Amino acid sequence: MVKFADLKIATKISLGFGTLIALIFVVSGTAYYNGLTFDKVMNESTRVFDNGARVQQLAVAASELEGHQELFVVDSTAIGADHLFEHIRQLRGDVVALRDVTRDPGRRALVEQALAAVDAYQGAFEKLVALETDRTNETDNGIGRIGPELRLALVDLMTRSEQMRAFEPAAAAGGAIEALMVSRMDVMRYLRSADPALVTSMRETMKRFMTRATSLPDLMPSIELRDRAKILLPQAEAYQTSFDRVVDLREQVRAIADGALAAQAKAFSDKLTAVRDSQNANLDATLATGRADIGRGEALMFGFTLFALAIGVAAAFAIGRGISGPVRRMTGAMGDLSRGKLETEVPARGRKDEIGEMAEAVQVFKDNAMRVKELERQSEEQKRQAEADRRAAMNQLADAFQSSVGGVIERVAAAVAELQAASGQMAQTAAETSAQATTVAAAAEEASANVQTVASATEELAASISEIGKQVAHSATVAEQANQHADLAGDAIRSLADNANRIGEVIDMITDIASQTNLLALNATIEAARAGDMGKGFAVVAGEVKILANQTAKATEEIAGQIAAVQSGTTAVVRAVENINSVIGDLGQIASAVASAVQQQTAATAEIARNVEQAAAGTHEVTANIQSVEAAAQETGAAAAQINASATELSRQAEFLRTEVTRFLEQVRHDDAEHDLMVWNREIETGVPQIDDDHRRLVELMNRTHAQMAQGQVPVDAAAVLNAFAELMESHFVREEELMNASTFPHAAAHQRMHRAMLDQLADLRRMVDRKDAAAAREIMKHLAAYLRNHMSEADLAMAAHVKRRGRMARVA
Repeated sequence: MVKFADLKIATKISLGFGTLIALIFVVSGTAYYNGLTFDKVMNESTRVFDNGARVQQLAVAASELEGHQELFVVDSTAIGADHLFEHIRQLRGDVVALRDVTRDPGRRALVEQALAAVDAYQGAFEKLVALETDRTNETDNGIGRIGPELRLALVDLMTRSEQMRAFEPAAAAGGAIEALMVSRMDVMRYLRSADPALVTSMRETMKRFMTRATSLPDLMPSIELRDRAKILLPQAEAYQTSFDRVVDLREQVRAIADGALAAQAKAFSDKLTAVRDSQNANLDATLATGRADIGRGEALMFGFTLFALAIGVAAAFAIGRGISGPVRRMTGAMGDLSRGKLETEVPARGRKDEIGEMAEAVQVFKDNAMRVKELERQSEEQKRQAEADRRAAMNQLADAFQSSVGGVIERVAAAVAELQAASGQMAQTAAETSAQATTVAAAAEEASANVQTVASATEELAASISEIGKQVAHSATVAEQANQHADLAGDAIRSLADNANRIGEVIDMITDIASQTNLLALNATIEAARAGDMGKGFAVVAGEVKILANQTAKATEEIAGQIAAVQSGTTAVVRAVENINSVIGDLGQIASAVASAVQQQTAATAEIARNVEQAAAGTHEVTANIQSVEAAAQETGAAAAQINASATELSRQAEFLRTEVTRFLEQVRHDDAEHDLMVWNREIETGVPQIDDDHRRLVELMNRTHAQMAQGQVPVDAAAVLNAFAELMESHFVREEELMNASTFPHAAAHQRMHRAMLDQLADLRRMVDRKDAAAAREIMKHLAAYLRNHMSEADLAMAAHVKRRGRMARVA
């Protein structure tokens, strides 16, 4: 029989998962049964909820119908009867729909009773609408028509009585009008509110109106007015009859609203409440049964789940232990082999499953590793021998290079020294020649300057005289223009005086109108006093008109005074303008005389200026020749200085070449690992002391870090050196960015992005050092050194040149 340990791993896992799948199938069947039960409960609950929502909607619709019906009773114009009938029809349709979906016999009977209540409500409302229609017709064609006619007739009686000076009959007619208006207002309030308390007040007001209307014929001052008053009595009686009918119809409408309609609405609401209570009871029973069924299913599913969990844990433990134990031992052996412990024994080599096959493969790896280790030992020995041969050849090459190139460098240095001495002597001779030429040029320049001074003074005198002539001519022109403008101003002011005189005439006219208005207001006041109380309002208006007329007269007087002052000032201005014209004419004659004298002086000055210019031209020619001699001497001195500077620079370059050759030979004679990554030289020197000091320290720290990592591993103190390098680099970048901002360097943003890139590379280098990854650290170090070298030789040099240029500009400013 095959042992469990010898079964394939796939077979072991299949057995475990097959058992779990079977148990999951059982649990799923139980869950499916519970789902069916839950669906049944939810369907029943949803149906009950839907019917409950319909009942609630019916209750809301009934409440809205009651509100609209009450609004119709209070004011039938606010909402139409057709709208209410449509609302009732919709409510009845909703009740019928609820009846059709109700399956319970008891609830269906309650819905039928609610439907009957809706029908009864509709019948009662039809009666109410008929009564309200009669009331509206009576209001419009009865009191609504008779009331305005009575008022107009009473107003006519009152007006005619006043015209006949019969004030007592007029007052009686006014009292009847007042009682009529109060009665109409009471009716309007009653129709809007339907308050029964207003009925008594309305009847008393109507009684008072009838009493006053009946007494009018006996008080009228003429037969015609008495007949007119008698004609009003039938209209008043008709008004009272219409009033009584409106009140009666209104009370019948209110009785139906408070009686039949309210009763049917309450019956409908009670039936809906009974239906809702029955639905809630049915829902509670359904939910209780569903909860019991679901609880039993959950208990059954929980039991099967626990059983499946126990079986699964047991199978997982058995399969996992049978696989993980040998794999863990195999992993340990493979780890030992990877660390070079080739004496480690490979476990599970006798098993028949995949682990046994893995053990055989690992044994092959072990045998191959032992053979590779032996080959590495032999290769290392050959490498050491080849390195020794290479270093010997390099030393021999360096000696040969030094013997051949060293002599050339020494001879170049000697020739440069001789060239430097000769150029210095030539520069001294050129300086003496330039000094002597400068002395002669100074004397000639002084003579030329004196002649130029005289010429300039003469030219300035001629220019001044010419300018005086121009200004005198301009003054004459300006005087003529001023004379013309003064004439125009005089004409305008005289026109203004004429207009002021015409304004005086208009003011006289306004004064006459104000006097007439004042007189008319006085007459109106007298007539209003004769009219007595009836003319009081007119008297007030006449008084206001009189006040306005007086104010107009006063304002007109003030305007007349202002116009007189304007006329007086205008006359004075006319006289002043005439005087200005006379003075301007005198100025024009004087300017003409001065212009003639200036022209004679200009001709004499021009002759003097021509003679002085000829003398200045001769002196200038002498000065130019002396300056040419001086310029030639200066050019000779400059050429000698340039040769001297070139010789000095060539001397420095020769010394630099000697130093670089020496350093190169030293590096060739040593191992490549000891080479510096960067070398400080003039190519990366900026000329800004603060920047150059930081650059030197950065180069030194970078070379130290590289030297510590050159042996193939990361020493303990390399991290400390790298931290110091990072701090120096960050502080240096801060100082550079401050210089860029202070000097408004145009490429500061790009320069700062380079700084960020170098800091990112430095962060990668620090991570490699922390992980002791020497190879990766060396590669990053090389990239960082190349990036820093390019940055110093290009970007930093451009930035330093800008900083120095701005510094020179600041000093010049």
